Amino acid sequence: MTNISNRHAISVIIFFMTFFIFLNCGTGIVPSPDPGIIKVTLQADPADTLIVITGDTLTTVPGDSFHVKIYQGKAFTNDSTFAILYQNTSEYYEVEHNYNLFKREDDIYKEYTIFQSFLPPDNYSKIEFAINSEFLLLTRGFAYGGIGIPMEIPPESSPFIEFPVNFKIDENSITEIKIEIRPLQSVIRYKDLFHFEPDLEVRSVSNPY
Repeated sequence: MTNISNRHAISVIIFFMTFFIFLNCGTGIVPSPDPGIIKVTLQADPADTLIVITGDTLTTVPGDSFHVKIYQGKAFTNDSTFAILYQNTSEYYEVEHNYNLFKREDDIYKEYTIFQSFLPPDNYSKIEFAINSEFLLLTRGFAYGGIGIPMEIPPESSPFIEFPVNFKIDENSITEIKIEIRPLQSVIRYKDLFHFEPDLEVRSVSNPY
């Protein structure tokens, strides 16, 4: 009887030791951090308003249009891992979006949000996206009859533009990157053709929210 009691007591002690060890041990699973958001905007340079076509100097006015297509955005970490950028946080597959660079709001060129996407918290070193345009319409060209200028990307050129820019994504915050384009400076005459060679630059990087 004594041996049975001793074995029972030892079993109870082992049970409670195991229970307390379990309580004091972690699962080994580290919870994933909440994502942050990258917001990328694009706006035409307000000073880029003149272009010379067949000897005529033309100035942009309301009603002109310069549509660009933007697609396949990516953000790269310092170790070259990349994440796909979407136009908004409700989008979950890549879609080509069109923007009229000459559209005005309060008499200035509209600033577009071309990407607003969740990203894992990390340090990033580059963003990339494709941009293309095929047609420029100036309504006051050719003595106000209007002039349309078809364009194409130069042969053997890529529509993808890389922006080496260092930025950090923090949990539950927004990092904003503002990009400016000089649309008319991007229209290059080549023989009897016009090439679209986008002239862009990053104007600022901030955490506004």
